[in-house]
Amino acid sequence: MRKLTALATALLATAALGYVMPAWHVLRRMADGKEDSGAGSWRMAGTASLYGTAAAQAAATFLQPPDARELQVEAEAWVKQPGRCRLELRGGGGKAAAVSNAGKVRAEGPAVEALQVGLQQACALLGSRSPGAPEARATVERHLASLGVEPKKSQLSRFAGQVTYLLGEGAEGKPHLLVYKEALTPARLRFSDAQGQAWDVRLLDYATAGSGKAFPRVLEVWRGTELQLRFTALSAEPRSAAPDALFQAP
Repeated sequence: MRKLTALATALLATAALGYVMPAWHVLRRMADGKEDSGAGSWRMAGTASLYGTAAAQAAATFLQPPDARELQVEAEAWVKQPGRCRLELRGGGGKAAAVSNAGKVRAEGPAVEALQVGLQQACALLGSRSPGAPEARATVERHLASLGVEPKKSQLSRFAGQVTYLLGEGAEGKPHLLVYKEALTPARLRFSDAQGQAWDVRLLDYATAGSGKAFPRVLEVWRGTELQLRFTALSAEPRSAAPDALFQAP
């Protein structure tokens, strides 16, 4: 009897692991914020590291040599629903920021491409989370379609040591979105921009972020195969009284 019970348990576990949720359901659950804290707005403080082209674009602002290939500065991120986000870097008396509002992004200070790309994509995936709002899923679907991601296809994959859903084409070089299977939060978005430049935005470690599913502890932006930006949140403040002026639309 014990052997039969153990066998049945193993079979159920295997079936659960292999179950592939339909793509529309994955996106609905990802866009639904009913498991969030209900804060509506968050402020995350931490650090940011810039590499390669991104470091060169910001070097003068942070009083660093023009040939600098790596910089580390203080950073703050804000998320204010619906669809408003800001990521600000400070160092050497200077400031570089990206602001995303309703899908449009602008720069304050030097235009650091990786900063704008990373914030715009993270905000599109996380900034519209809303409990029971069908338009949230539709907004995400439209955004993914604009990047060439076919959100009607899903399969299982792995990323950062975790099982994920892969939405889109799994072939190398094809645009797709990975969503963590257990948490149903965005994990990785790969796409190419209008100029054909490949981008890879990675959202890592929600479990210790302090902001729950609102924003990951680590946000990485890769340009092709080169790491350009890593934001690491060290603290999170819910219901932050962020003034609307921080998110002024482009």
